[in-house]
Amino acid sequence: MKRGGARAMVVAAMAATMLMLGGCAVGTTETKLPVYEEAADELAEQIVEFIPVELEPAAAVPRAEIRDGGPGTDAPTDAVWWQFEQSVQLADVTGASVDAAAAIAQGLEADGWDMRHVRDTEQGLRVAEGFRKSIDEGGWYIEITHVRYPDPVGQRVEIIIVSPATVRGNAR
Repeated sequence: MKRGGARAMVVAAMAATMLMLGGCAVGTTETKLPVYEEAADELAEQIVEFIPVELEPAAAVPRAEIRDGGPGTDAPTDAVWWQFEQSVQLADVTGASVDAAAAIAQGLEADGWDMRHVRDTEQGLRVAEGFRKSIDEGGWYIEITHVRYPDPVGQRVEIIIVSPATVRGNAR
């Protein structure tokens, strides 16, 4: 084969590959948001169940919504994720928040979640721990924030659950 013919074959193969990959990235609008919403609700219930009953966990009404990376076009192909947030009030017992967070961490780690320290705020009185796990080839993230208040009032944990990314589809 002549040099020009080989070059033409390489260019044709590259063009075919780009069309194939471009079609996958641009054309898909089937979202997984409904599945992720249901999974996040189930995860939140499980997390609250990890808290010992003697700490009297009382979950507040959650806030959950579609999130995206910033100002976009709201196109069906935009990358988005489902985010769930909930506060859980605890008994007015000093250390209830620390104990609840430890029980949650133990339960999540037993279920295969990888834990790492995320941050301390309020001079170390608020602590956030992050947990990651791949479920059905998608990376999920859970953040549990607890308080170390010396006062028994205001003991709580805060839950954030972030789904893997998917396309927006018809969701708004």
